[in-house]
Amino acid sequence: SGSKKSGSETSPTSDSDSDTDAQPPAEETERTEAPDDAPASDTVPAASDDEKETRDEALQRLFDDASRERDEGDLARAVELFQQALKTIPSEQHEARASVLFLLVDVLRSAVTVEDEPGYLCVAERDLLVFLEGVRRDYGPEGDELRDVQKAKALLEEVRALLARASEEHPELDCEDPFGDAPAPARDDETARLRAALRAETEREAARRRTMLIAGATTTGIGVAALGVMTAGLVIGALAERDGQALVDDALVMGAPLPERDPALLELERRGQTGNLIAIAGGVAGAVALGVGVPLLVAGAKKPAEPLVSLLPLLSRRGVGASLTLRF
Repeated sequence: SGSKKSGSETSPTSDSDSDTDAQPPAEETERTEAPDDAPASDTVPAASDDEKETRDEALQRLFDDASRERDEGDLARAVELFQQALKTIPSEQHEARASVLFLLVDVLRSAVTVEDEPGYLCVAERDLLVFLEGVRRDYGPEGDELRDVQKAKALLEEVRALLARASEEHPELDCEDPFGDAPAPARDDETARLRAALRAETEREAARRRTMLIAGATTTGIGVAALGVMTAGLVIGALAERDGQALVDDALVMGAPLPERDPALLELERRGQTGNLIAIAGGVAGAVALGVGVPLLVAGAKKPAEPLVSLLPLLSRRGVGASLTLRF
């Protein structure tokens, strides 16, 4: 299935830089062939200790072969081998699957340019959806905080942007049949289901952020208003103090000092105390409201950022190393 058709029927793919000697984690398990028409999310269950070494060897061989084909320019064959490697990794090992997935997306995107075949973008989109669905199934909402999930979502946005441009240049492009050879309806249904699930999750996330923005804006507005009340209280207190001092000064100039319990002074004192109480209440309420509202605004407006730097291990028969990826 090194042809374009096979690319449309295989599993997750990649977008990260990788050395030719990139290797799967040693914990992977023995490969069991999946049917040609099996969804990309179908992976073999965890193997016994006796089977583990055999599966590790198969996975190592697939990585070596896929890397060689990629470096020699046979991208369609590299896609097939990387996808076979992905199928050997148990579904619960999301971190290992993610490392293979990102390599595959990278090869698929290269194949779009080298072979002038935008259908590979459809395969990349579907395989990213399959990966995200698997994490969502196993981890629930907490899975959204995983770095690999955030990277997969960022890659999905990039792939969809490329798909939008490719659709303008190739109006005949149809991701339900990316290579024009009518894939099985069951696969179409699976892809549509995954798209709908991710769309629903995206809409829920957008609704949650809108709610936080509205609540934050409302609470912040209340806080600002409360600070206005505090300012008004301070002004009332300052005016009362000024008027009281002026009244005392005038009385002294006239040679008739005011008694301590003078009604006018008592009224000004009461007004000043009222202003001070208003200022205190407004300040406390404003501080609390702003302390709640501003974080809500920030949380509602902020989108999880893709890490700018990632460091991944590289293992091979010739040695060990690391892959450093910088995102600009």
